[in-house]
Amino acid sequence: MLYTNHATAKHIAANRHKYRILSRLPLWYARYKPGIRNVFPLGNWENFAARCIGRRHRPS
Repeated sequence: MLYTNHATAKHIAANRHKYRILSRLPLWYARYKPGIRNVFPLGNWENFAARCIGRRHRPS
């Protein structure tokens, strides 16, 4: 599993021919914003496997 933020995931996705192993790992998406819209699909990732949710944005 790859734990990374949006900027790094976007870079890996754009250069997946260089990062063949990283771009195929399940994605643990470190994005602490309340919503994720219009992000996926991103390279080889159709969606994320896990996501970090910031303290302020946890569902009640």
